[in-house]
Amino acid sequence: MELDLSQAGGLRVVGAGGEQFQRVVIADLLSEAIRGRRRVVTTRAALTAVFGAGLGEQIADAGVGNLHLAATANGVLDFIGGEVVGQVGRCQDTKLDATGEAPGPPAETPLVGVLDAAVEPARAVYELQRGAEFGVGAVVLGDWPHGTTLAIDGSGLISDAIGQGAHGLTGTQVTLLDEGRARQVLQAAGIATSTLATPPDGMTTAMPPRAVVTDLQAPPGLVRLIGRVAVEGPGGQFGVHKSPDMQALLALLARNRTTLLTENTIVEMLWDGAAPSPNRFKTVLKTTRTKLCGALGVPHNQGITVIGNTGGNGYSLVQKAFTCDVWQLRDLLALAAASSDQKAAALNAAVDLYTGPYLPNVPHDWARSDARDLNRDIVQALTQLADMATTPDETLLHLDRAAGLDPAAEHLCRQRMSILADLGRITAVHNTYERLTETLRDRRRLPDRRTADLYRRLTSNS
Repeated sequence: MELDLSQAGGLRVVGAGGEQFQRVVIADLLSEAIRGRRRVVTTRAALTAVFGAGLGEQIADAGVGNLHLAATANGVLDFIGGEVVGQVGRCQDTKLDATGEAPGPPAETPLVGVLDAAVEPARAVYELQRGAEFGVGAVVLGDWPHGTTLAIDGSGLISDAIGQGAHGLTGTQVTLLDEGRARQVLQAAGIATSTLATPPDGMTTAMPPRAVVTDLQAPPGLVRLIGRVAVEGPGGQFGVHKSPDMQALLALLARNRTTLLTENTIVEMLWDGAAPSPNRFKTVLKTTRTKLCGALGVPHNQGITVIGNTGGNGYSLVQKAFTCDVWQLRDLLALAAASSDQKAAALNAAVDLYTGPYLPNVPHDWARSDARDLNRDIVQALTQLADMATTPDETLLHLDRAAGLDPAAEHLCRQRMSILADLGRITAVHNTYERLTETLRDRRRLPDRRTADLYRRLTSNS
């Protein structure tokens, strides 16, 4: 399920499965925080309300990177307000880029607040509205009629979705976690330990902490092309969302990791062989170099140190200065294929890097083709992780994410239905199959015989 919390105006979750899905959302946020991709601000009281006293206190005391604890819910709003003021100031201080246009808000690590509804509603609405432009969002515990509300039934089906950013979510199947299983997920992310009391439902063995791939060295700069397009480094983080041409040039440089790009090739790929103005190529190249230099914190006249022109024969991203998230992901998939000892760690790291669609706003056929290829490879990686999982719940977490990326994949539907039936969750089996049939109907297809026969067999006694 894809939901942009910064556009939700505060997310509230209700229904029989609401508390368990809320744990999924916040556990995911904490996992992203420990990997440096999200900042979370909340209170100790909110953590214990979501995860229970034992686990909530443990999280609060764990010193999780990028997790900020406020004393009260209003303290969370103070933190969010300070974040917005700081980012507004940074935008005002940012000079015009080489095109003469302001580059927009810096691409700061997104911030999410988790707070209870015991705050001043008018102030909370105001802070979240201001923060939306800067990627600030919130999950609200308790009564909150102002933003987005998802109603989750006991089987994990979103029965109703109301508010900003909720379009198309009704009917989506989501994962649920009780407190014991939430502990397992957080242990796998390296946040919680197994020193707490024995979890419920007879589960006495927790998943081991996830192995980490540590031998991949990266240069100081990073070009992000997955989920959003941005550049970052010692000099800061900078979005390039206002320049489609710059996004496309960065995508082409990433696409040609080991080959040089000639000016003619770039003009052909970006503008079908005819640049809109005689100096357009030079302007886009200069602007992109300037942005990359800013990310490294070096003078803007050092552009050739970030995008080189080897012997005047073609352009390439200087790999001593920058890497790309898609290169990192591809390297991890290659490592998983080559090393059985590091396969699980490499696959987990690869799917963690896939934070959203590849090249989301690059309007070229070659970019869309690359995005489909990467999406397919991530689905395959998640399927492999599901096969390697040690518990049904862990398997379902991987399969659910894979099905979200490829909702028409019938083999994923069959795997999910079989596991759900083994767990006795027949309503979820019905929901999974119905979701597949709706997806296929939109594509003027029907489920194949194997899928339909399995569904009938699994539900024949329900």
